[in-house]
Amino acid sequence: MAELIVLLGLIVLVVVFIGLLKLGLFLVILPLKIGIGVIKLVVLLVLGIPLLIIGVVLLAAAAPVFLVLLPILALLALLVLPFVLVLKLVF
Repeated sequence: MAELIVLLGLIVLVVVFIGLLKLGLFLVILPLKIGIGVIKLVVLLVLGIPLLIIGVVLLAAAAPVFLVLLPILALLALLVLPFVLVLKLVF
């Protein structure tokens, strides 16, 4: 009977030791993961803000072209529409 109690005690100690080991690893790895996440965020912000500025500038430069082309393309679409409808009905 005493051996059974000692064996159960050892099992409990092993389980507690494994739990503490996992907790220790968690307490070491979690701050590292958070730190790496913060570094990633900073890198993405440092790279992303200039890309955002470039995109806005390109959009501002291209907007007048699109504003001129849009009515022309709409008129072209209205001119082509009857032919497309006829071809859809025929085929």
